[in-house]
Amino acid sequence: MEHRWKRASILAQAFRHDLPMTVHPGIGYDIIANHPMFDGGVVGRAATVDLRLLGDSVETLDGGVLLSVGSSIMAPQVFEKSLSCVNNLRAQAGRPVVRGHAIYVVDLQDSGNWDWRTGEPPKTNAAYYLRFCKSFARMGGTMQYVQCDNLAFMHNLFHELGMAD
Repeated sequence: MEHRWKRASILAQAFRHDLPMTVHPGIGYDIIANHPMFDGGVVGRAATVDLRLLGDSVETLDGGVLLSVGSSIMAPQVFEKSLSCVNNLRAQAGRPVVRGHAIYVVDLQDSGNWDWRTGEPPKTNAAYYLRFCKSFARMGGTMQYVQCDNLAFMHNLFHELGMAD
């Protein structure tokens, strides 16, 4: 299938630059499930490939960065399972758990101006109710929250990385 906008596609650019990027669809609640060409079997097989790719990336995450943009429901769940799996395999092999990584979460919600590196906020702060931030903050490493329009963030990142050329 011809993709007319591959120069603007984040997935195409990740592939072009040999950067790992995964998609973790939720069958039944993602809008694409309503498309006439939707095939749950194909999506499931592709999601399995992506989960393995994510696990491979998490295995090499020591000192690296995880970027989660606009995925407050699925991203912490999938990352938590991948990190847990990798850490369990490492422990069985007598290796240390993943460490020294940074997690950057970008979303539109009010952050309450909380610095997640200091721990969880009190209930009186709006950030306390960012469940996905709490989940990410509990996964080791350091977690930073960036309140930003997701489209604007990705557009600016695309240009800052020189991928618009």
